[in-house]
Amino acid sequence: MDDFPAYRRPGPIDRLRDRVQTFLIERALCACDRFLLEVPGRRTGLPRRTPVNVFVVDGQHYLVAPRGETHWVRNVRASGRVSLRRGRDVEQWDALEVLTSDKPLILHGYLNHFGLAVQRHFLIDCGEEESMLWASACLHPTFHLLPVPMGFRRPDPTPRAARIGQVSDSPRGAACAAGPVGRSPLAQARPVEKR
Repeated sequence: MDDFPAYRRPGPIDRLRDRVQTFLIERALCACDRFLLEVPGRRTGLPRRTPVNVFVVDGQHYLVAPRGETHWVRNVRASGRVSLRRGRDVEQWDALEVLTSDKPLILHGYLNHFGLAVQRHFLIDCGEEESMLWASACLHPTFHLLPVPMGFRRPDPTPRAARIGQVSDSPRGAACAAGPVGRSPLAQARPVEKR
């Protein structure tokens, strides 16, 4: 694990795959658990987008960073709120980072669910015991997503200085209680039963 970097930079094939995935997600021509994550840049305040997998287990939604401490991970920490897009549908979610001690069960299900698409970013293979993930749990930031109730919009957490391009840290907002999502496109993501 000492030789496993905290951030695995995407290679040319990864960047090409992300562009293709973005094209498909923008047109809703993708799997139901693929979304475009949109979050304000922690320095500029400008929206940043990247394709992500949303993992659903026992009705709870999670974002996992297979490549580790990516830019989107640091942006989510700074903002505390994300938008998930697919086609014309957009939803806002509060993002709470999961404690390392709570990650193995989530990572185990995530790895088995998405399989070969994310396998190379993990230290263990699909199908390994959950206990094997303890050693690498700290390498994969994970966020629990809580839906923002309809009709509620928290003020933009990005400081004005950051929105006009100056460097500034963005405070993380408090999470909202989960509420009914209605006909949410994210609610259609395939649930995975906990074993």
